[in-house]
Amino acid sequence: MSDLLKVKDFWERNLCMDSFLKEEYLTKEYFNKSTELRYKHHYHIPHLVKKLSKKYSHMKPNLLEIGTGMGTDLQLFAENGFIVRGTDLTERAIAVSKRRFEL
Repeated sequence: MSDLLKVKDFWERNLCMDSFLKEEYLTKEYFNKSTELRYKHHYHIPHLVKKLSKKYSHMKPNLLEIGTGMGTDLQLFAENGFIVRGTDLTERAIAVSKRRFEL
């Protein structure tokens, strides 16, 4: 198995933060808890997004996230006025990110 396939297989089985969540899979509560955990440990991200949002408030900035995982950061950018697109190596992450945006 190539290194790329090994990495893809790992992330298909180990969606970022999923093992820490006790909430029902892919529910609003599940995503809310994932957001809470992410920004508890990466508290600088929301502040950075708000700063970028203010800086580019005169336009609708586009953002491409490569490696979206659960789509947590992608959603934060979208909520702050960015036109977002995301991609990921795994089908699971893409499906989870889409579900996050549907809710």
